[in-house]
Amino acid sequence: MRLTGKAKENFERWFYSESAIVQMYGDCISTSFNRGIDWFEALPESMQWGVYQDFLDAFSIHMWIEPSQYFTGSYAVLYGSKVKRILPADMDNLTTRDEARKLAIEAINLTLNGELPTVTQYPKEQYSSIDHIYDTILDKDVDFGHEEEFTYDGKHYHAKVQHDGTYMEYGIKGREVIFNVILHECGTCGDDTTKLGFCPKCDTDAYSY
Repeated sequence: MRLTGKAKENFERWFYSESAIVQMYGDCISTSFNRGIDWFEALPESMQWGVYQDFLDAFSIHMWIEPSQYFTGSYAVLYGSKVKRILPADMDNLTTRDEARKLAIEAINLTLNGELPTVTQYPKEQYSSIDHIYDTILDKDVDFGHEEEFTYDGKHYHAKVQHDGTYMEYGIKGREVIFNVILHECGTCGDDTTKLGFCPKCDTDAYSY
């Protein structure tokens, strides 16, 4: 469970800052007191996680772990709009808190390092409707649980293949694809927009993923 790249650089700068030291050790501790990154990384990961959450707060990035609402005995990684999705991992059906923490750190690395998951492009000239994309995904003969992101007609989608016995009669092997539009946060006004790369409120093409 390690931060990498820019995420690690930002964390280390924050870790040695006066505000971070006061936050970690309390007002009664001298701001010159800090045992260092090596000491911190030797701590159990469960103890490191609380410090990472304080660090994320400094960037207004919200992420936390709690028991899943949908899967008994599992854990979910919950996050605000600034956190990039992790694919193909399922972020609300994780067996242990340790597994959830590792996935959360992976999401932090993607977010702060500016990395994006692979996004498939389906041109409207070649795909007449979203149903055409539905059939195309199933024609790949992918397994249950397969996930992908794609763009179509100016919008950004997340697709997941799941079991549905009602489709057996149509020869689709009991699978269906669930589509969800991914909202983008405008970098100017902060509003969510479904239109890829365009915010109708600001009338601008500036947005953050």
